[in-house]
Amino acid sequence: MAVEPEPVRGEELLCDLTDEGAVFKALKVHLSLFNLQPVGIACFDCESLMLAASIAERLRLPYPSTVAVGNCRDKYIS
Repeated sequence: MAVEPEPVRGEELLCDLTDEGAVFKALKVHLSLFNLQPVGIACFDCESLMLAASIAERLRLPYPSTVAVGNCRDKYIS
């Protein structure tokens, strides 16, 4: 649990990252609210790579697929 104050409205999304549907819904609202159209995606947290891949697939952004991310994160496959 973070102890710092919430970011200023519009700086970042605050939601449960384990709920992919809620994340995507919040992202769509945020993009619409600020009239934004993403052209790419980046992820710096290994635990969020699958979420980033899912978002990229839904928004048709260049990024490794969920299958590729899943394979890379599976120690038996990789």
